[in-house]
Amino acid sequence: MNSNFAKEFVDRVVPQFKELWKKLEISNNDFIRTTEDRHIACVQRALQIVYDKGDIYEDKYEGSYCTPCETFWPESQVTGNLCPDCKRELEKISETNFFFKLSKYQDWLIEYIKDTDNNPERIHFIEPVSRRNEVLGFLENNKLEDLCISRPRARLSWGIPLPFSQEHVTYVWFDALINYI
Repeated sequence: MNSNFAKEFVDRVVPQFKELWKKLEISNNDFIRTTEDRHIACVQRALQIVYDKGDIYEDKYEGSYCTPCETFWPESQVTGNLCPDCKRELEKISETNFFFKLSKYQDWLIEYIKDTDNNPERIHFIEPVSRRNEVLGFLENNKLEDLCISRPRARLSWGIPLPFSQEHVTYVWFDALINYI
């Protein structure tokens, strides 16, 4: 999507959401647009900190890609070379991207969740609490994979440039997490 078109579209719909929230009596303490300078600076600072700690690395990403959904799909989820979500044909893509070392934190995460006896405040780390065992079961029975956190700027102009690679923009999930924090 053209970045100017995307921004113009979002600029048009934001007031509609704000008006709807008033009608639904939904309030907030702050409203942050991901195109605001303060958000961009915060995301780039967080990316740089994680990169400097060695938890972000550059590697080749290869796989089946759905352009309309902007999603790479693992072969295990693909049938007949069609996107599992929109059912359009997938294309094979190979590109260099940046990845977050999520797999590095699997054992730590399991222990952190389990250690509620010594740290009762951690019981609310997963909400609702009733999902705790489900999350633990998933973590104990599946290997976490590292997450791709970027896209080449040449292919996706809508995004925040990585502070350590001007040829890449951060992919939406990382940007959104920082916004929620």
